[in-house]
Amino acid sequence: MKSIDPTIQAAWTNEAKTRRDAVRNGSVETISGDDALAQVRRLLAQ
Repeated sequence: MKSIDPTIQAAWTNEAKTRRDAVRNGSVETISGDDALAQVRRLLAQ
């Protein structure tokens, strides 16, 4: 398996932590996977 560039890995780690923190502090609202798929299906049906 090819190794991941440390710079890219660090960027993704930072992004994941940012998203985690946004969920934890309530600045974003989460939705269930079923609701997310329903929204995608509605958009694709348009």
